[in-house]
Amino acid sequence: MKSKRLPTQLRLLILSVAVCILAIDTLGYYSNRAPKEVPPAPNLPATQITPTPVLVPSVPEVLSRVTNFTLLRTMDQSRIEAAQTSFVGGTFPTLVSKISIYQLQYEIRGKNGTWIPVTAKVYVPQDTGSYPVFVFGSGTTGIADKCAPSLENMAIENLGNYDNQMIDQTAEGFISVFPDYEGFNTSSETQAYFVSESESKVLLGAIRSLIELQPTTPT
Repeated sequence: MKSKRLPTQLRLLILSVAVCILAIDTLGYYSNRAPKEVPPAPNLPATQITPTPVLVPSVPEVLSRVTNFTLLRTMDQSRIEAAQTSFVGGTFPTLVSKISIYQLQYEIRGKNGTWIPVTAKVYVPQDTGSYPVFVFGSGTTGIADKCAPSLENMAIENLGNYDNQMIDQTAEGFISVFPDYEGFNTSSETQAYFVSESESKVLLGAIRSLIELQPTTPT
């Protein structure tokens, strides 16, 4: 039996298709083996490194400062007893036998930040020992400079018998401090009598001043 042969054109078509399939397969094979291009990394924001904060101790604001400390006088037992008689109407045993009186001049910060001078008397037992500090806020004596409580002259006028009161208080075993209020002896200021903020600055400033003096004076 004689076989039938495919027409020439059909054979050429089948051959062409086979060649195309082989070419496509070969191209795919080499494409998979070729190195692939790595896409560029996206533009990321730079890493922010926060520095570790350095803790610096804060310096406390200076609220008062000493300008002068001067010895005025020293009194013995007889003068102490006379002060007791004047203030309390009699005498009684005391813890000290001698008292020295000093003038303390210091400055405090005013409302506008300027330094304002303050004058105080400091009554110190001269007997060996340790004594607590007593700071006395006086009553009013007037607002003129001549009316400053520390200027009281018992021979002329008894404003409050302050000097004898401080001597008596010191004889009981205290370092007594008697400051004038803010505004005395300052032409640009008026005495701030019974103004709590001002009075507290004066009284606390006196204590700070004594602490400041402590390492530098024999008292």
